[in-house]
Amino acid sequence: MMDLEVYKQVLEWKLDRQVSIVKEFGFDEAERALRQDMAAMKVVWYNSFLKDWWCFMRNTHPVLATCLSHRLHMVSKKKRLFVYAMLVSLHMTLSVLAAEAQTCSVSYVCDLTGTDLSRWCCTVEAFGLIAAYETFGVYGLSAIFALTTIIFGQVWFLIAACGCCQHKDPNVRHFWERMAKVSLAGFGALMFLLIIYDVYYIHLFSFFEDVAVSFVLMKSISFLGAFIFQSFIFYNIWRQQTHNPHNYVDKFHLTHDDYVEYLLATGARQVRFKAANSVVASASLPSRLFRAVPKLRTGALLSSVVQKRDTTSRDPSTLNYERAAESSRSPASS
Repeated sequence: MMDLEVYKQVLEWKLDRQVSIVKEFGFDEAERALRQDMAAMKVVWYNSFLKDWWCFMRNTHPVLATCLSHRLHMVSKKKRLFVYAMLVSLHMTLSVLAAEAQTCSVSYVCDLTGTDLSRWCCTVEAFGLIAAYETFGVYGLSAIFALTTIIFGQVWFLIAACGCCQHKDPNVRHFWERMAKVSLAGFGALMFLLIIYDVYYIHLFSFFEDVAVSFVLMKSISFLGAFIFQSFIFYNIWRQQTHNPHNYVDKFHLTHDDYVEYLLATGARQVRFKAANSVVASASLPSRLFRAVPKLRTGALLSSVVQKRDTTSRDPSTLNYERAAESSRSPASS
């Protein structure tokens, strides 16, 4: 139910009125409601674990979200690219430190009375990076740094999302979103200066190969680590929202139960839920990719529209609706 048109129809049905199309700071009533549901950490959109997991990942994973996030998500594509550029800069700095820890562990010692003070040996030793490298090896040190980038990434994305102010008055929300941009600009300026010095440092001591190996290793670990971390968060939230849906009735504008009730109440309207609208189309991918997934385009994945119920508790209207939905899917999937 991340498709805006479907969301708007269900919202109007629930409120029993037309929603306002007047935009305040770029969003009308339906768009603000959808954004506020995402900001409130709603994860049950289809009541299907895999579909909901994918929608969560494509909006929260630092790499996937850069290209696949929902167009109405609190963190815009431009903000995501900016944050991702900061993460790349942070990866570069930590890669230099990792490579320097390996070099200093073998060839250098921290000597403040010496003349070679331009190296970071004293710095990496003071932060315990040499000891960490000698204890855990290059993979362990890279894993520690990857965890560091995941933490920084989460903090930066939380600042960019400004989720706490999405339910505020539009003027208040706009003010704090501007403050978030100022904060990110400050972090960005620092990361920009760091990456310039990193390039100079790599060129000065000619250890590009060591830094490149550390960068690729660290980036790979952080990519997989973000998958695991975000999946863990999703599982816990999804489990709570599916096991205790009554606790979230007042927290979200629309729940999955509202969508099911809307489908049952409207009868012949039978609004199709095209998974492509929320997975591909809103991600602004090339149209040829959209055409390459006909099953998604035809809405063949409507399996989660009506929850499975005991046949003894179904009334005739529900059974007729499900038979009609099944027959309407058959030609599309053939």
